[in-house]
This record gives sequence, structure tokens and C-alpha cells, in this order.
Amino acid sequence: MNKIINITLIGALFLANLGSVYAYEKVEAKGPEIEVGVAASTSLRLRAQEERQELRQDIKDVRKEIGEKRAEIKTEVKEGIKELELKRDALKKQLENTRGDIIKRFASRMIKVHNAAVERLNKLADRIDSRIAKFEKNKNVKLDAVKAKLVIARAKIAVAKSYIDGIQAKVDVAIVGGNAQEAFKNVRGFFDISRENLKVAHSALVDVISSIKLGLHISGNATSTATTTQN
Repeated sequence: MNKIINITLIGALFLANLGSVYAYEKVEAKGPEIEVGVAASTSLRLRAQEERQELRQDIKDVRKEIGEKRAEIKTEVKEGIKELELKRDALKKQLENTRGDIIKRFASRMIKVHNAAVERLNKLADRIDSRIAKFEKNKNVKLDAVKAKLVIARAKIAVAKSYIDGIQAKVDVAIVGGNAQEAFKNVRGFFDISRENLKVAHSALVDVISSIKLGLHISGNATSTATTTQN
């Protein structure tokens, strides 16, 4: 009986020891798995940190590149604007020069027209002078008052001619000193004055003709032989 009990105790002890060994081996077996898991987790965290750092650096690089591109574009835009302004100024200058040339051609043509009017007035004054001399000789009359008016008329013709001779210089100053529109307005004003001078001279000659007819007691249109510019 005792022998059976001892065998049972020995078997129980053996099983107990075997369980302990199995438990120890199981713990030992899990040990490397735990270490591997910890190492893998640490590696993942480090990799995530590296990727975040790389992402931050990429963002910084992109922002830097964008800033550089923005500055480059801004510089190009400024240069483009400056170039456009230069082209605009050049075109404006060219246009002003073209308009200036048009104004000069207009002035040159009008000067010729007004000088032609002066020439016609001088010719008319010469014919009147010749008629006065002829009347005094053939009709035995004195037309001193008429001749005095003719002198005044010739003086007014000379004033008109003198003003016309100075118009070109005035035109040059007007073109240089102002914009084309203002210059053209001023130039037209010069010829308005010249035209008025010619009208005054013409009226003086008409008055001379009227005085001749009055002195000779001749009725009729005193202005039939007088001419003036219509420009």
C-alpha cells in the first residue's frame, strides 16, 4: 500500500515538474516574439519620424521654390511693364512726330495761300496806283487824299506780310512746346490772325477804290475789282 502511495506521489511530482518545465519553455518561447514586436514598433516610429521630417523638408523646398518662382515672375512682370511703357512712349513720340509733320505741312500750305493773297493785294494796289496817276493826268484832277489812303492800305498789306513771315517760327515753337492737338489749335489761331490782317488790308484797298470813284464822281460797285483770300 505504501509502495502504491509512493509511486503516486512520485508520478504527481513528475507531472508537476513537467508542467513547470513546459511553462518555462513557453515563456522562453514568447520572449523573442516580444522583443521582435518591440523592435518592429520602434523601427516603425523611427521611419514615421523620418518620413515626417522628409515631408516637412519637401514642403519647405516647395515653398522656397514657389517663392523664387514668384519673385522671378514678379521681376519678369516688372520688366514687361517697363518694356511696354518704353514701347508706348516710343509710339507716342512717333505719333507726336507724325502729327507734328502733318501740322507743318498744313502750315506750309496755308503760308503759301496767305502769301499768294498778299501778292494779289500788292498787285491790286499797284493797279490802283497806276489808275490814280492816269486819272490825275487825263482828267486833270488831284487825288492826294486817295493816294494817302493807298499808302495806308499798303502799310496794312505790309503788316499782313510781316505776320505771315513770322508764322513758321511760331508753328515750330507750338509743335515743340505742346501736344499735337493743342499745337494744331494754336497754328489755326495764327492763320486766323493772318486772315484778319488780310481782310483789313483788302478793306483798305476797297476804301481807296471807293474814294477814287467818289473823287471822280463815278457810281458803281467799289469792290468789283478787289480780291481777297477765302482760306
